[in-house]
Amino acid sequence: MASADERRTTATETARGGVFAFADRVDAALMALGTLGAVADGCSYNLLLVFASDVVNSLGRARAAAQFMHEVDKSCLNYVYLALAVLPVAFLEGYCWSRTSERQVRRIRRLYLQAMLRQESAFFDSGDAAAASEIIGGISKDASLIQEVLAEKVPLFLMHSTAFISGLAFSIYFSWRLALAASPLALLLVIPGLIYGKYLLRLSHKSRHEYAKVNFVVEQALSSIKTIYSFTAEKRIIHRYATVLDGTIKLGIKQGIAKGLAVGCNGIGFAVWAFLAWYGSRSLGVALPELKHLTEASIAATRILERINRVPQINSDDPEGLMLDRLWGGIKFESVHFAYPSRPHMTVLHDFNLHIPAGKTVALVGSSGSGKSTAIALVQRFYDASEGTVKIDGVDIKELQLKWIRSKMGLVSQDHALFGTSIKENILFGKPVASTDEIYAAAMTANAHDFIMGLPEEYDTKVGERGALLSGGQKQRIAIARAVIRNPVILLLDEATSALDSESEKLVQDALHKASIGRTTLHYNFAYMGVHLVRRIQIQVLEKILTFDAAWFDEETNSSGSLCSRLSNEASLVKTLVADRISLLLQTASGIVTAVTMGLILAWKLALVMIAVQPSTIICYYAKKTVLTNVSRDLAKAQHQSTQIAIEAVYNHRMITSFACSSKVIQLFEHAQAEPQKKGRKMSWVAGITTGMSPCLLYLSWALDYWYGGKLVQSGEISAADFFKTFFVLMTTGKLIAEAGSMTSDLAKGANAVASVFEVLDRKSPQNLQDFSFDVKAGSSVGLVGKSGCGKSTIIGLIQRFYDVGIGAVCIDGMDVRDINIRWYRGQTSLVSQEPVIFSCSVRNNITFGKPEADEDEIVEAAKAANAHEFISSLKDGYETDCGEHGIQFSEGQKQRIAIARAIIRNPAILLLDEATSALDAQSEKMVQEALDRIMSGRTTIVVAHRLNTIRSLDSIAVLGEGKLVELGTYPQLMNMKGAFYNLATLQK
Repeated sequence: MASADERRTTATETARGGVFAFADRVDAALMALGTLGAVADGCSYNLLLVFASDVVNSLGRARAAAQFMHEVDKSCLNYVYLALAVLPVAFLEGYCWSRTSERQVRRIRRLYLQAMLRQESAFFDSGDAAAASEIIGGISKDASLIQEVLAEKVPLFLMHSTAFISGLAFSIYFSWRLALAASPLALLLVIPGLIYGKYLLRLSHKSRHEYAKVNFVVEQALSSIKTIYSFTAEKRIIHRYATVLDGTIKLGIKQGIAKGLAVGCNGIGFAVWAFLAWYGSRSLGVALPELKHLTEASIAATRILERINRVPQINSDDPEGLMLDRLWGGIKFESVHFAYPSRPHMTVLHDFNLHIPAGKTVALVGSSGSGKSTAIALVQRFYDASEGTVKIDGVDIKELQLKWIRSKMGLVSQDHALFGTSIKENILFGKPVASTDEIYAAAMTANAHDFIMGLPEEYDTKVGERGALLSGGQKQRIAIARAVIRNPVILLLDEATSALDSESEKLVQDALHKASIGRTTLHYNFAYMGVHLVRRIQIQVLEKILTFDAAWFDEETNSSGSLCSRLSNEASLVKTLVADRISLLLQTASGIVTAVTMGLILAWKLALVMIAVQPSTIICYYAKKTVLTNVSRDLAKAQHQSTQIAIEAVYNHRMITSFACSSKVIQLFEHAQAEPQKKGRKMSWVAGITTGMSPCLLYLSWALDYWYGGKLVQSGEISAADFFKTFFVLMTTGKLIAEAGSMTSDLAKGANAVASVFEVLDRKSPQNLQDFSFDVKAGSSVGLVGKSGCGKSTIIGLIQRFYDVGIGAVCIDGMDVRDINIRWYRGQTSLVSQEPVIFSCSVRNNITFGKPEADEDEIVEAAKAANAHEFISSLKDGYETDCGEHGIQFSEGQKQRIAIARAIIRNPAILLLDEATSALDAQSEKMVQEALDRIMSGRTTIVVAHRLNTIRSLDSIAVLGEGKLVELGTYPQLMNMKGAFYNLATLQK
């Protein structure tokens, strides 16, 4: 195994490869052939001029019409030969570079994800480390940029650079004095380009950080959409989004000024060069803008290489370390001191000592934030102790091979950590090679088999992003099945049954008890214990997205990762279309109009023929645009899926690390990339054929034009001077069309992005059909109980209008909610959900999401009511403490109390509690329950609960079963009925 220093040396050497650092031997061969094709393509145009010069020279040697026509025929034949020769080399140029770009970027995306999954937990805890937004940037935007540059910009740069160099070589050969006199003036074109490239390099580094902030705001908002809707925080999110976009605007303006000056400097060359020198410099002028793209791709490759080559402090892929012949499972903490790297000033474990004999079950209890989760994290070596040691069977865990010891552990945590794939695939994360019988057995143990078989696609049912299409209890049972299937020696249970209803909880608890026999079990449980255009587009799209019903976000194609990727990439493509490409197309259009006018004045017959054959070239490029548009759309759609897998993998990195299943994630990622790979191959063939056909048709049309012009000169209808003026002016027009055609891929992507953007902006929200009969009196408190998945959380969603019913109505004070202003209505409600949503901002800002204008006294009062003030005040920065991505800096109980404070502060008319106290310890639960009881007075309250003791004092309790109302009454009445509620209460006792 290479040392860290050796790996760093390798990383440095790899980084020097820049954009081409990820190429293998096949790619090297493809790039060599592609370069050969681009060089030959670049030389071909200057050969045309050499053939044309022979005819001009013949005018000086012999003025006989027959001799002149002979030279014309000879040149025309040379044009045909050249056209046929350029077809295969231009095909190589287009196909090889397109093919190698697809291969290299697929490799980049896989290596990048592997590198992220290899990092230690502390890497993800730090505020500026790889948040989901940076993963989106690396796996999507940066990789796409590299692919675009390799496929399109590099061959263009090579072709135009070769055209310049070969033109200079031909000039020296034919007239070295004129060439030497004119050559120094090329610096007037080169210097602005070099200065621009260097300045762009600095701006791009700054842009990286600014766009990471932009993506992070979007990812947080879209992955927590129901919380945003519940607290009517759409405007606040839009304002925050617009604020972070302002940083990109300033950088964009600077880049635009620099680009304008660089392009403007090109005009100096046009003013001082004679025709020959100017014409030769045109190729250099066309090549220089491609340096911008090469620079951007180099920066993107550097960013990706930094992540890929980062050596983790705790490397889960390190093959070194002991693997014991037999693991018994004894765990021992010896004088352990620990503080999280992101909060080094706060000691979580101080001189912690604990011995857990092999095969025994030990429960960890304590108040929220006391270090229970930390102990489990140290056992799994997510972190290393600051002082002291953690031993397994008497061996320091640092000396054991990390992947091996983690494979002997099974973790069931509060955070279900499900992927947006099928139920079967989620269970297989525990044991990728498990048989169908093993999957069924694990699901039965977790009491999940029955509900899974009741789903339309059974085990192949997609669970949605982070399990959004399942109830909390259903998600937890799948997570339990995932742990059980690997038959671990050490079983770690972190609130494993907190989300289950009474009946399921008892069955699962029995199953876990059986599963823990003969295993070391560490268990803690509370229950049992463009620039302005881009900005406008991005803001308008996000505004529109935030008006859609929650059902839209449940669709597989509308995951947060996919939407973030679209917001980032497609708005940038529109900017490219409008800011960069359309300006160049306008230049092309004005050049064409001028050339056509001059041609018709000088030699109208020849001009008409030349104009008539131009459509063949235009049609070829149009076909290229059409095909690329379709392929680009399919490719982008296919890549969204793999991008979402990558984001989910980073979001659930602890689960992946715990189960040592990074290879399973990579397998899913590779499978998701299989379709883009097919699309990429198709695109390579399209690029090759169209790149070859375009210059071939162009040169053949010029051969026809040249021959017809010679005939007109021979017949005396036009002079030789007018022939050459018209031919070269309109030949330049053809070249302009060809250069405009080289931008068709950008236009295809930009037009596709425009269509995608307006698809979102113009989208009409569909209705999701739900039906339920229920009546809640104003000011009363009602509890909803029932088995997991019976519809309790769905009712909460209907009350908040996350969804609309198709038949019937949800009425508030006798009015259909669909007739009430939705923002005003949601402003009268507050939701505390089972899974607390915490945003990456300060504690203060998280609480004031419920009431942005709240003063200090209101914030503190709400925090005290939620039993959060004491722990917040103990933090170094108090209410200004940053919560980290998804609240990673806090325990589940602490996050839940912040969420409760956020709901309390707005003093709602309708209070919705969805297992609001499930993550709290007994002492905190009692205090928070008392606070909730106080604020429930005088307002309508809906409480979803699994633990029936928390709803004893409610005015009424509704028992649900399969979406229907089974029983309704007070707690004593329902107990006396001896029905469904009585059975649930008996199970809990």
